[in-house]
Amino acid sequence: MEQIRIDRRELRLRARHRQDRDAARAEGVAPLQYTAAPGGGDAEDDLLARIDEVLGAQRHADDEDQD
Repeated sequence: MEQIRIDRRELRLRARHRQDRDAARAEGVAPLQYTAAPGGGDAEDDLLARIDEVLGAQRHADDEDQD
């Protein structure tokens, strides 16, 4: 039963990450491309999502500076 909860949580996190990535692409901000390590993990996904967020904000700031 516990494994089902973990699996469902992981699936929700991955789906949310995909939605965020797709939304960023729709806005013209392409996140970093990466391949998840075998076995994956919540900590890796959270870290990669944070890296994408920071780099996206940095790109946005750079775009504003160029305008």
